[in-house]
Amino acid sequence: MFEIVNLFSYEEFFTLRRLVTLHVKRKIPALSDLSTYHTAATDSLHSVLSPKRERVLGREDGNQILSLHAITRLLKEFSGYQISNIVYDSKTTEDRPEFYFRLVRPHAKCDVGTPHCDFWFDEAMRTNFGRGNTIKFWIPIVMEPGKNGLLFYPVDANRVPYVIKGNDDCRKPILDCDISELGHPILPHVNYGQAIRFNDDILHCGAINNGSTTRVSLEITLVRRK
Repeated sequence: MFEIVNLFSYEEFFTLRRLVTLHVKRKIPALSDLSTYHTAATDSLHSVLSPKRERVLGREDGNQILSLHAITRLLKEFSGYQISNIVYDSKTTEDRPEFYFRLVRPHAKCDVGTPHCDFWFDEAMRTNFGRGNTIKFWIPIVMEPGKNGLLFYPVDANRVPYVIKGNDDCRKPILDCDISELGHPILPHVNYGQAIRFNDDILHCGAINNGSTTRVSLEITLVRRK
């Protein structure tokens, strides 16, 4: 279903945290620490960082991440894969590796989505990755184990109905059954420097943040070379 892997060293982890912090501070100068983002960001300021385009790290930041030994080791281990280029929607992309983060405020239901498989978005956005050809690495930057994180549903993705709605400019997959039919989700315990690795046919979603700090995570997607 998923695997927890040791990925980054202590120093590398804090490089990631520093890069995300600096990115957010450019939008919200009053931010003192990522963990207290929810106290610095009003709803209007949070809406500025809601679009994915605003949460993708810049080219220089991305190059710093690419230079980390952990990433070199990762790409060597998965030699048949490469880091996905940036995909914003079905028509907008950038030809550089995608590293993007998420901000989930305490008790903010609107900050997390509904259960989904990543291949649903591939189909909806017509990225042509192909089912079974991507691997996601979900990396906690700020989290409180047991109170927030990523939920996984122990069900066969082939038995979970979904529909794709929207027009060609904005197509999104939507779960087409009651969430109660999915069974009890699993909330993995992940330590800093670790990542959760899972394939594109695993049903998952962000957990509502029941902690007292903002949950911050970084995502990296590997795509099989063609």
